[in-house]
Amino acid sequence: MHRPDVFAAAAPLSAATENWDLEQYRNRVKESQPEVNESQIEQFFNRHSIEQILKSASEEELKKIKEIRWYISCGDDDFLYEGNSLMHILFRKNEIRHEYRVKDGGHTWSYWRMELPLVMEFVSRSFMQY
Repeated sequence: MHRPDVFAAAAPLSAATENWDLEQYRNRVKESQPEVNESQIEQFFNRHSIEQILKSASEEELKKIKEIRWYISCGDDDFLYEGNSLMHILFRKNEIRHEYRVKDGGHTWSYWRMELPLVMEFVSRSFMQY
């Protein structure tokens, strides 16, 4: 999302979309890295939070993000399932077209191997001229 001018398509599989809540993120960072200051925590959160990226995007940046073809997939037993679901909801609220798939599986290579042929087909359609 930081470089929408570079990508025609994106296909996050089991995406690590954490950091939906600044307070939770702050607490987690302070536990593991007590030397990190409040300003650094907020800066990192705002730079990497999908919600914050979309909130702070200019009209032109948002337009470019919407031009990307998105394919989001996560297994229903994946520990990252909730964040992927929230990304789907946020994309819908922001009218970002995307394909969202939840299938049987976890955070495993067998799940991603099952998805790769579909991802390759999806991405390859992004390079066809109509």
